Amino acid sequence: MISWLPIVQMMLILTIALMSPLSKKARLMTHLLAYGLIANTIIGVVLLTHVHAVGPIVLSLGGHASFLGIEFIIDSFSALFTLFVSGIGLLIHMYSLGYLPHALKESQIASYYGLLALLYFAVFGLLYTNDLFNTYVFIEILSITTCAIISIARKKRNYMAAFRYLMLNELGSLSFLMGVALLYMITGSLNMTMIMNQLSTQFAAYPINVTLALGFIGVGLAMKSAIFPFHEWLPDAHSSAPAPSSALLSGVVVKLYLLVIVKILFRVFGTGIAETLNAPLVMMIFAVVAMVFGSLFALGQKDIKRMLAYSTVSQVGYILLALSLLSTAGLEVMFFYIFSHALIKGTLFLVTGATISHQKKRSLESYKGLGYLMPLSMTAFALAGFGMVGIPGTSGFVAKFQIATAFLDVDQALFVWVLIVSSILNALYYFPIIINGFVTDNEGIDVHLEKVPWPMLVTLSVFVLGIFLLGVMPGVIMPYIQAAAEVMGGVS
Repeated sequence: MISWLPIVQMMLILTIALMSPLSKKARLMTHLLAYGLIANTIIGVVLLTHVHAVGPIVLSLGGHASFLGIEFIIDSFSALFTLFVSGIGLLIHMYSLGYLPHALKESQIASYYGLLALLYFAVFGLLYTNDLFNTYVFIEILSITTCAIISIARKKRNYMAAFRYLMLNELGSLSFLMGVALLYMITGSLNMTMIMNQLSTQFAAYPINVTLALGFIGVGLAMKSAIFPFHEWLPDAHSSAPAPSSALLSGVVVKLYLLVIVKILFRVFGTGIAETLNAPLVMMIFAVVAMVFGSLFALGQKDIKRMLAYSTVSQVGYILLALSLLSTAGLEVMFFYIFSHALIKGTLFLVTGATISHQKKRSLESYKGLGYLMPLSMTAFALAGFGMVGIPGTSGFVAKFQIATAFLDVDQALFVWVLIVSSILNALYYFPIIINGFVTDNEGIDVHLEKVPWPMLVTLSVFVLGIFLLGVMPGVIMPYIQAAAEVMGGVS
């Protein structure tokens, strides 16, 4: 029975998505998605516990062998991140209960929740599938739904951002599909496991095809995950979308494409071929450029959400740097960083949503004295900012310390200095906002307890608690992260 829970999970969330066109009542869709996410979170806990104790679940669908049919693999990796997505999604959904009534019309809210349900369906599919073509199908579903939730507000700014996102991401999809076609040409298979078993011998016979395949797939996923300089869609998309969408885009969607890169490297090409083709060096170069230039662009912004968007570009560099080690240790660091960044950046985007919704301001200048007008929200922003910089006691510090330790273990101290420089740049654009928010003279400011809906404040509190829980007790999730890293086949 447990082996079919992933199918129940996906069909449940898909059913909710399909009910959206039939109902224009926001209240009904709000409850349906809430119950769906709660059920998926519970299923995620059951699956993670099961695979951690018993082992992976392999499902062959469609009545065909894995060579022809659809194969799902539910292991410590996919189960962990399914639970991660469900948990983050449930918290953001709670936040949206207080935010969306001020931002969207009732009919738009119903459609929005239906789109989110379809987005989660695609995310679960990407995590479970062991087939490259179905990976492409789920990527397309995710791209279309992401475009829709960006443009849901029906404003010119949102339409332009959604159009740019769609154009660049479709180029990424075509690039990915071209790489898949090249692999199919030389292996005759789309199953990831079968391709990997053949590539060790086929690489010697068709080195150009394999090299081009890795290049096309890598560029396609780089566009999807906003790796610098393929990030052009991200600042407009994140700054234009509603706050819950921005938090999902930065905390979940961008990370999912990075996890697809992990699956491609470890379950399709293998670390041996990836290293032969100098993939680690390429990733290191792109990571360092992203870490530095993402922060430099963030420094030049005057709009708070665009600043946070460029900060995400920088943080993607950290995650890519950890992945470039192509080892179990590197994957452990990467996975922990994904958890940490989702909590921190989710908090920051959700705080900006609260300030924009209730203060009608989004410029950095407007954050002066905001600590007196919205003390709880601004405190959450400050604590998350400390985490982004890497102040001890936060998950951000643990994540950056783990990256530094991993590179010191392989005698590459240069990257530790890059890490330090990037963290200093992070401080240069987060600390002034925090200082201006609390230290500015409050004369003439009506000091009062902010009137932010309680679901938004509860969500922010849980996110901040998570930042400090992982900062003080990272061992809470490390056994599951280690199991996820080991099952991907990294070599220490």
